[in-house]
Amino acid sequence: MSLNPKYPLYSSESTRLRSFDNWPRGLTQRKCDMVDAGFYYIGFSDKVVCFCCGGGLKDWLPENQPWEEHARWYQFCPYVLLVKGYLYVQRIISKECEINELDEQSVPNDLEDDEKRKCETLSETLQLTCKICLIEKLNTCFTPCGHAIACAKCVLSMNSKCPICRAVYRKVIRLYF
Repeated sequence: MSLNPKYPLYSSESTRLRSFDNWPRGLTQRKCDMVDAGFYYIGFSDKVVCFCCGGGLKDWLPENQPWEEHARWYQFCPYVLLVKGYLYVQRIISKECEINELDEQSVPNDLEDDEKRKCETLSETLQLTCKICLIEKLNTCFTPCGHAIACAKCVLSMNSKCPICRAVYRKVIRLYF
């Protein structure tokens, strides 16, 4: 997947956040959620635009969630696919048709097994954490070098070189674990 943002000036979350300085107070959508979903505010009404695909949305209802609306209306946006993934987009699109079933999960009986699982989970979490922000899950890979060290958000703020080997990367691929 190649990221060529339509509005590269708004690639930075901080720049997008500043655009929301005059966001209408009566709306339930939080500025940080809009920014996280890739939107910047154009300064008029409640109209927002995605920095990556250039798709715009307006007329926000209280129940509208920024990521869900972005995925629903612009399912091929490279930013949505990179950050949220194809399966998320498919889930949003088919949400109305989905029949919710009760998910049966087994409950661990043994406390030792539970503690062991917690340690294993912590170790896996540390291995799969973005090495740039140390917060988000590592979910991208540079090609052709193959290094996987960053989350989709941090990749957007990098120049065109892999931070590990300094090779120029051609594409960023979304990883699924």
